[in-house]
Amino acid sequence: MLSERLKKARKEAGFSINDLSREAKVQSKYIELLEAGRIKELPAPVYMQGFLKKCARALRLEEKEILAEYRREAGIFSPGLRPLSALKYPKFFITPKTFSLALFILIGFFILIYLFFQFDNLVAAPEIILDYPSEDLMINRSSIELHGRSDPSAKLTVNGEQLYVEDDGSFRQEINLSPGLNILKIQAANRFGKKTEIQRNIIVE
Repeated sequence: MLSERLKKARKEAGFSINDLSREAKVQSKYIELLEAGRIKELPAPVYMQGFLKKCARALRLEEKEILAEYRREAGIFSPGLRPLSALKYPKFFITPKTFSLALFILIGFFILIYLFFQFDNLVAAPEIILDYPSEDLMINRSSIELHGRSDPSAKLTVNGEQLYVEDDGSFRQEINLSPGLNILKIQAANRFGKKTEIQRNIIVE
């Protein structure tokens, strides 16, 4: 211990406490407290480290060792270094109130996601799936039956003429054709003005 080491070194040097006080220019009461191990009653570490250096020089002791022993016994650590016992960890407990709040936030988050996708679906251009004709054709008859699927709420037209759409979004319509090239423009529009259009070129021989 630091107290015993200082006391032993003082006696080996033939110094009384008053002698060491005069030699090191440190008040005798501080030397007495150090030798008694009453570190908590000593002045602030910034002063004590200066006193200890003087005592170490007067007793021909290694200053760094004395200071290191003092810091260890006084619980003083280098800047940026703290003992594990001094580290503070956040305390987090799941209480019914915390759980309810987290659940409320989670439900609100999912509701927002749902509303976002619903809104996105509303304002997005409606889809048209044309089962027939699925591509441009050359035929030898004067009519063709269009059938496919779209958004049930969309307004569906073929070359400006409205098509009837079933509740499930399906449609089926017979279209009269003229000899030669017939261009069919199928358009779906929602109430927000978003439109989707596909085209088929049908040649009647």
